[in-house]
Amino acid sequence: MTAGVGGSVPGFVDLHSHVLPGVDDGPEAWDGAIEMLRDAATTGTTHIVATPHGDGRATWDSVDSLRELCTGLGVQLESEGVSMTLSLGMENPLEMDTADKVDQGRALTLDGSSNILVELPFRQLPLYWEEALFRLQLGGLHPVIAHPERQAQLQDKPDLLAGPVSRGVLTQLTAGSLTGAFGPGAKKAAEILCKKGLASLIASDCHTPGGSRSPDMRGGFNAVANLLGEETAARMAWETPRGLLRSTT
Repeated sequence: MTAGVGGSVPGFVDLHSHVLPGVDDGPEAWDGAIEMLRDAATTGTTHIVATPHGDGRATWDSVDSLRELCTGLGVQLESEGVSMTLSLGMENPLEMDTADKVDQGRALTLDGSSNILVELPFRQLPLYWEEALFRLQLGGLHPVIAHPERQAQLQDKPDLLAGPVSRGVLTQLTAGSLTGAFGPGAKKAAEILCKKGLASLIASDCHTPGGSRSPDMRGGFNAVANLLGEETAARMAWETPRGLLRSTT
């Protein structure tokens, strides 16, 4: 456990994870999903949002099937005495019609809130990316950009996020980026975003029980604490994500 969990942080709230089995590039089977969730609980996470991909990596049949999987995993965790709240969201590709997909039930917000996790292409920023974020906001949604520190153009020019952040867009750093698990470019960009006040929260973006894609958020928490202090780390790993799950308007 980190020094923060049990002290300034009652437990991590992880808004970005791939823990549902057989629906994307996360665990293939039920046992792997349960192992990941056990590991998350063991390393200090108390609430995790399953956010399966909503793009070409998705292999799920329907949103209803995702809800059934999420409910089933929650029941299994409870039966095994694992202390973990599990809820459902989606990692949605940022497109001009993302708000329409939410209205149609083909894209999901975070735990039914007004906050929506969106992903940018890793190499080239679309010309419309800021307009697409603004359209979501006009539709009453609050975008949270997933792992901007891993996006090539934002690594080169982190200040490109200053405009969207000033207009209320949030950003989610991956815990592993802060520890160097995704290379020096992502680590440097994550640190710059933290120092410039352009990073809102951290999450695991876990895909596997162990390794660089594990649900263990302690390294990322400690990295932020070393950079900016434990109060800021607590805000990014617990207070802000917890508040987003409570936000429905």
